This record gives sequence, structure tokens and C-alpha cells, in this order.
Amino acid sequence: MSLEDPVGCDRARELCYEYMTNQYSGSLHLYVALLQILTGDVKPDEILKSEVAPSRVLFAIENPNIYKEDLVDIQLAYKYLRTAIRKERNRLEFPDVFRKDIPRFCVQQLGIICESASTREVKTKKNGPLGFTSLPNVFTVIYRVIITVLAMIELVSDTENVLKDIRIIIDKLIQDKLQLHPLLNDLLFGELSQKYFSTITKGEDKDGNEFMMFVKEFEKLFLLTT
Repeated sequence: MSLEDPVGCDRARELCYEYMTNQYSGSLHLYVALLQILTGDVKPDEILKSEVAPSRVLFAIENPNIYKEDLVDIQLAYKYLRTAIRKERNRLEFPDVFRKDIPRFCVQQLGIICESASTREVKTKKNGPLGFTSLPNVFTVIYRVIITVLAMIELVSDTENVLKDIRIIIDKLIQDKLQLHPLLNDLLFGELSQKYFSTITKGEDKDGNEFMMFVKEFEKLFLLTT
């Protein structure tokens, strides 16, 4: 790969991701590498617990590489992982770990972080107008989990059951009235929900309280599983 003119750091990284995806989308090593960037090496529930804990580190650890922004890498990994999956999902023989294990694990992680973020300790904390999920570490870890689900759901072999689990998680979020950062909210209730579920409709629970619920369109679900 050669460039005629100099480019900035972020553009250079994007060109590297683009080149790797174009050249190696037929290699499972590419998907493993992009997933490692996407998910990171931390446990989401541990990050949430550390942010809720009363004792916090006085000074945050700075990024040792001032030319590398983790959130940019996460977004690029997500973009090009989806690009590679859409290009090769009908041609490349993905093993069960990609079609079953990783998607299941991602949905489980989504459930764990949503449950953790719905606890009383979190709801009673005052974190400005955007809430607890606007804290940098919390936002990043939840963002990682949501976009990993969005990427891997396109490969999953058991689409119907995975979508059922996701719907349970989303319905629980609505009932708990969990305040999410606007971007996280858009990913969950916009890109994820509107793509795989029908439009959001209002209803009433057994006590007459109004709540939001998703009604699946089974025709679309059938097309996704074929």
C-alpha cells in the first residue's frame, strides 16, 4: 500500500484497516484480530463495579500512546468487521465458535451489563444530565458490547433464539427505565431494534402501567434465518 500524499494518524489507521479487509477477508485470522480490538481485554461487569465503588483512583491512567485513540480503533474494527462478514458470510466456512459461541457470549455480556447498570447503586448516582453511562470507562465498555452484538448477529446460525434473548434484555431496560447515553440508546433502540424488530409500540402491563414493547415481525425474522 503506497500513498501519494501524507495523511493524518486516524486516516492512516483507517487505510490500514481497509487494506487488511480487502486483502484478507477470506482469512479467519482477520476476524479474530478485529474481534480482539472490538472487545478489548477487560470484563465489562468488573468495569461497572469499579465505577460504582465508593473509592476511586485519584488520577486516571493516561493513554501511553498519544497518537492512538482506543475509541477510534473500536469504531474502525466494527466497521471493517461488518464489511468483511457481509462480503464472506456466504462463502467462507466460519466455524461454530463464530456462528454460535461468540454471538451467545456477546448477548450474555449485554444482559450482564444492562443488569449491572440497572441496580439501585447505579440509579441513585448523580452523573450529570447524560447519566452513569456517560462516564468514559462505562460508555466505552457498553459501546464495545453493543457493537460486537451488532456485528456478530449477522453471522449467528440460531438467529431466532438469539433475537429472543436480545428482546428480553431490551424489554427489561425499558421496564427499568434505564437512562442510557444518547449514542448507546440509538444503537440499542435504533440500529439494533429497528433492524430486527418492528416499530416500537406502546402497551399496558397487568397493573395498567404504560410501557414500551417491541413486536417482532416474524416474516422478517424468517428471512434472516434462511
